[in-house]
Amino acid sequence: MDLDRNRLYALIAALETDLRDLIRSHLSEVADPAAIIGADHYPDVRRRYERGTESNDIALDIYDFLLLREELSIVLRYAAHLPQAVRRVLRESRGKLDNLVPIRNRVMHAQPLRPEDFRQVRDWLGDLEQGGFAGENLRVVLRQLRAHRSWSPTAPVDAPLVPNNLPMGEYSETGLLGRDVQVESICRQLKSRRYPAITLIGPGGVGKTALAVEVLHRIAADPDSPFEAIAWVSLKTERLTAAGMRELRNAVASLDEALPFLAAPFRGDFDGGMADLGKMLEGVNALVAVDNLETVTGAEVLAFIDVLPPCVNFFFTSRVGIGDTEHKVRVEPLELDAAIGLFDSLARARQVDHLVGLPRKELEQIQEVVSRTPLHIRWFVECAAAGQSIETIVGHRGDLIQFCVQNVYRGLSPDAMDIAGALAQVDGPQSASDLRLMFASIAPDALREAIQQLLVRRLAAVARIEDQVEYLQATEALVTYLRTVGADLDDRHRFTVAVDARLRAEERLRVEQARTPLRVNVIGGADVHHHRRYLAAEAEAAEVLADHQRIDLDDVLLPHR
Repeated sequence: MDLDRNRLYALIAALETDLRDLIRSHLSEVADPAAIIGADHYPDVRRRYERGTESNDIALDIYDFLLLREELSIVLRYAAHLPQAVRRVLRESRGKLDNLVPIRNRVMHAQPLRPEDFRQVRDWLGDLEQGGFAGENLRVVLRQLRAHRSWSPTAPVDAPLVPNNLPMGEYSETGLLGRDVQVESICRQLKSRRYPAITLIGPGGVGKTALAVEVLHRIAADPDSPFEAIAWVSLKTERLTAAGMRELRNAVASLDEALPFLAAPFRGDFDGGMADLGKMLEGVNALVAVDNLETVTGAEVLAFIDVLPPCVNFFFTSRVGIGDTEHKVRVEPLELDAAIGLFDSLARARQVDHLVGLPRKELEQIQEVVSRTPLHIRWFVECAAAGQSIETIVGHRGDLIQFCVQNVYRGLSPDAMDIAGALAQVDGPQSASDLRLMFASIAPDALREAIQQLLVRRLAAVARIEDQVEYLQATEALVTYLRTVGADLDDRHRFTVAVDARLRAEERLRVEQARTPLRVNVIGGADVHHHRRYLAAEAEAAEVLADHQRIDLDDVLLPHR
């Protein structure tokens, strides 16, 4: 029996209805409702009853407003008045029934579900049915779920403890897998309010948004939450589907456009600017969360933070981050077992039967393709559900790379884009000296900044370190992205491609030794001045131009003048 949030709701709601019927039929003559419900719960139930019957023409009694936690408390206290079969099942299943309460709250309050919720509800209620506890409502729902795999009634949502406009999340089919420790850590950090701004950093598709939504829902449901409201907005403008990238309708593309969404938990008709939002939040302990922050500039984010009052905390997700202002929490790909578990759960939820129960070796090979990242795993299963073969899906991996890299690449400075293109084209890893030669017009500080942009965005990585010199290379994601979008190098650094990397490595060694004249093969008539700059850069990097050591570049480059 496959379950989703709505089907979980149907099961739990049926159990609650059966428990109310059990209380009415067996306990109504034992005591009055106040005594049956108990002093601990009666005031809350009475308030719900009075509110619920003010504008309701349907005949309701106070038992209709009992919640699962209260119902279980009543049947356990008055078990002696219940049928023997019910008493036996209650005794055997007490711990399981108590554990249903937090699952019920997650379903009813639109909080993200956990991976084990589906299995536990299915197993526990099945045990109740077999033990003779299930009433008519639960039996009807169980028959319906087993007979109709697509039946999914709409689940209503109760008001949360902390007002918010949080989304449901895109993982309600499976729960959030493999992030338990990180969720708890981030919740503690946010609740402590030690950091004014916390940013989840990681590459596209790694699961930053899902992790943020889970954390925020837990804080919204926490009675000890320090926040009076949580405001959420996503700056995501595209979505990856089995048919490729699709633009989102009515997407929010800037912080100015985001303001009405951020004001939603406080005022539904907000139409002011940032300063107005700041005034409205004055004195309110609010948590403001912005997803996909890499789509706006760091200066815009800093201005946004500055205009809101100090009582506001910030929670961001970004592929890049905003600098030294925030506390960064890096989000990595899933561990292999968690990634395989997510793949299997999604395949079962989407009823992609040929992906269910694959051998471990095949599952590991698929994880190599999808890089153990949740978005990539979901994309793979969606493509398979749409009828694509595994071979076809792997062949379309460029769509996936383009989606994950595009926003990050577009956020690079022009200098960083040039360097990215060079690293993607040249043969072998490059040192800073190599890059200095290729881009002599870029100032040293600007060059360092451009290299740092590539490293932070994971578009470049350190391939090796020799004699304390780092050699960089383009990541597979960058190379694939540039190939997918048809990017090409301009003439500024084409000459570098013509110089064989092996020959340059040999000449570098000879510069370090500074003993013999250097000979450089100039291929295809490359500009001699580029090579002059290259040797100067190498000599500077090796610090051999000192004391009595000297290189006559003209003799090296133009030996026959």
